[in-house]
Amino acid sequence: MDFTKAIEEIIKDTNDNKIVWKNENPENYQKIVSNYHFAYKAYSCDYSKNEQSIQLLFVEKKALFEDEITESYYPELIVINKSSVVGILDEHNSSRDDLIRLSGAIENNNEGMNNFVKMFEQGG
Repeated sequence: MDFTKAIEEIIKDTNDNKIVWKNENPENYQKIVSNYHFAYKAYSCDYSKNEQSIQLLFVEKKALFEDEITESYYPELIVINKSSVVGILDEHNSSRDDLIRLSGAIENNNEGMNNFVKMFEQGG
């Protein structure tokens, strides 16, 4: 399956403020996130399209290699329906570049960052 179109639409909807991503504690999702102890960021949102709704969980993980110098980055988009994992989009079944672009869109448009920016817009 090619998930490119789905990721592209999620990026577009994120950039157009049609999706509200919430900052999450990755530990809250330890039952569904593999190796959750490597997760350092997590964001969730409710997403509706064509009269269907799902929950999306975007997780960013970092892991050190054995040399303890080299670090690797693992983005994952977890699709949840009615509290069950429907699928996981990661570098094994999706474009890593698409997932990194989604990460950038979420980083620039999430509740936490939006509230941070509002602090400085209110003139105080």
